[in-house]
Amino acid sequence: MSELLSAADWADYTNMVNDAGDTFNKEVITWRRLSMGLDDNGEEAVASYTDIELEVLIAYNYFRTWPISAETTGGEIDKESMVVFINMQYLRDLGYLTAKDYFDFDPGKDRFLVSGDTWQSAGDTHAAQASTNPVLFQIIMRREKDQATGKPIYP
Repeated sequence: MSELLSAADWADYTNMVNDAGDTFNKEVITWRRLSMGLDDNGEEAVASYTDIELEVLIAYNYFRTWPISAETTGGEIDKESMVVFINMQYLRDLGYLTAKDYFDFDPGKDRFLVSGDTWQSAGDTHAAQASTNPVLFQIIMRREKDQATGKPIYP
């Protein structure tokens, strides 16, 4: 079977997605990247966060790939479903991709600040492939939950 798009066509598509990112990836979020180190005596582990600003595209209540909250009968937005799209070339230029071309973050420990609220990853994957090469990365987000009650933390 012959390919419908040539390598040059895929390169054009990739360039268009990257160029479009300069227009629509303008929502600034803060990636709170966890770092572990030792205290001044070198005896106890100390956690700290490094805040890194990222330009992204956000879609709210866009779709349900992973169920992360109960359905509501009223149909109102549950305030937990948010998808963040990040351009792969942008992450590459910033040095935030692994050797296997994946966003170098810790989904279990890193947090994201969006409009003053704390969010955490509920799943992540490559998105918008150009032939076999991903050009976008997506993170499904949910609000961080209160450890005592298990309920989302709202402002």
